[in-house]
Amino acid sequence: MIVQVSAGTDSCLEIQWSKKPNDLRFAAVTTRALQFWHPADATKKLFKHGTFGQKFPQTKFFCAAFDEDGLCYSGGANGNIHCWDQRGELGLVLKAHAGECTAVVCH
Repeated sequence: MIVQVSAGTDSCLEIQWSKKPNDLRFAAVTTRALQFWHPADATKKLFKHGTFGQKFPQTKFFCAAFDEDGLCYSGGANGNIHCWDQRGELGLVLKAHAGECTAVVCH
């Protein structure tokens, strides 16, 4: 075991690890948020919620996946795929479906 931390009472729907070599980061999709975890963070801030900024509307998430560069993609209730940078900040939103986006895979 690397770390054991309580992150709240929300149910965890999915956990996806970064595919970037030697990267310990992972994303947890909960019933109310998308959390970005970094167990090796020297500042001991082990996780943070994904931040939307002023540019993008918030939504509920159902799934997440990482690519080989450490970028994360999540599927939202609004039918969009959200592209997150390595700091857990939203950089791009792509319209994918008219309904919910419940699965995403990086291949």
